[in-house]
Amino acid sequence: MGRGHLRKTRCRPPFAPAFGFCLTTAVIGLMALNLWALEGPTLEVSLAQLKTELEVELAGAREQKTVAALAVKFASVAWAKSAQTHFSADSPWRVEASLAALNREWADKNRSWTSRETASLKLYFEALTAICLALAQENKEAAWAFVELESLIKESQKSPSAKDNKIDQEAEARVTWSSRLAALTPILVRLKARDQTAALNEILDQLVQQAKSLAQRRDIHSQGRIELLCLNNAIAIAKSHFLLARSPASPLAQDAETLEAAWAEQIKGANNSVADQIALTWVTTAQLTFPLAYWLAGHPPAK
Repeated sequence: MGRGHLRKTRCRPPFAPAFGFCLTTAVIGLMALNLWALEGPTLEVSLAQLKTELEVELAGAREQKTVAALAVKFASVAWAKSAQTHFSADSPWRVEASLAALNREWADKNRSWTSRETASLKLYFEALTAICLALAQENKEAAWAFVELESLIKESQKSPSAKDNKIDQEAEARVTWSSRLAALTPILVRLKARDQTAALNEILDQLVQQAKSLAQRRDIHSQGRIELLCLNNAIAIAKSHFLLARSPASPLAQDAETLEAAWAEQIKGANNSVADQIALTWVTTAQLTFPLAYWLAGHPPAK
């Protein structure tokens, strides 16, 4: 497959009414899976199929929450398939059970889009944790990673605080799992791109400072604050992915820079709502995930 090109089609307001169409023309195709011809094409084919399925689903989506949930779902599945390549057949870690659990969540018509997104965030977290553990085992100087991963895993096993109603409970779970993922992705960057420490620290500082600022604001209601926290987490996660993709060892640097510039231009639009920004950020992250997951599965660039 050859590389796609960014189209400059825009909607006013962004992504409405044909939300999926505008996202597709603005982002989809930019990071076409120009994967490298290597032995064992199973993962390449699988990721290419996921990318195509996501594009089809987005083309029919009409609401931001649907788009965001779909993007997180397909990104999480891509990372899960990438993680699977790091473990032997007799490993206790099995991706099939996790994917089956996610599919059950999505098949349940009583589940809200928020609930489905949260289920996808959980798989995302599990898959990246598995990749981080595998990379840490390969690095004799990565004892720090095991300590930090153990702390995050223990934190992820805690149940969220009880809420008075289902909507608040689902919203709280969504921000909690996106926060956990935002804390996990920097570990992956440090394991794979240790030369990016300064830039990574800047991303983390922005994440923390924005979260503190939102916690102190009293001019917005709780639901609005949660949405802004989710956006803050999504942006930090996206930036961590871009930082990894633009590292000197990455074969994706040039395409990642192009995609990041397009995302930055789209997200700063004056008419973009918080929901628009969240959806666009997750779609962009998913687009980058397909080739990034392939690379982190251990496949080097073509010579």
